[in-house]
Amino acid sequence: MTKTKEVLLRLYARILRLHRSSLPLPLRDMGDQYVRQEFRSMWNLKDADMEKHYDEFSGQWEDYAKTLGTAPQEGAGESVAERDVVSGDLKEETLKTLSDEQREQLKRLKDEIDGFTRPDA
Repeated sequence: MTKTKEVLLRLYARILRLHRSSLPLPLRDMGDQYVRQEFRSMWNLKDADMEKHYDEFSGQWEDYAKTLGTAPQEGAGESVAERDVVSGDLKEETLKTLSDEQREQLKRLKDEIDGFTRPDA
């Protein structure tokens, strides 16, 4: 296993652990599935392509892990419903770099999350 793949595997495991401690069950299931899909896609790239995309991919996921790491922890004296919502708005320059497929996937993810967070849902 290459050093790059080892680092990605550790990051992947850390994110799943953060999901367990930071997200309510419906969001955790959805988040785990999304993370699994993204890391599997990266893992399946040829080594040259992985090296090309590694910095951006790992940087974005490190930022995500930091965001989760600063969220109130489940079981820390408040219920999941009372906890703050974890949010990380994308910067305009990041949004401009997304492909149409990525934008569509982001919209689907937002719609699904909105369905979980609406009071009448």
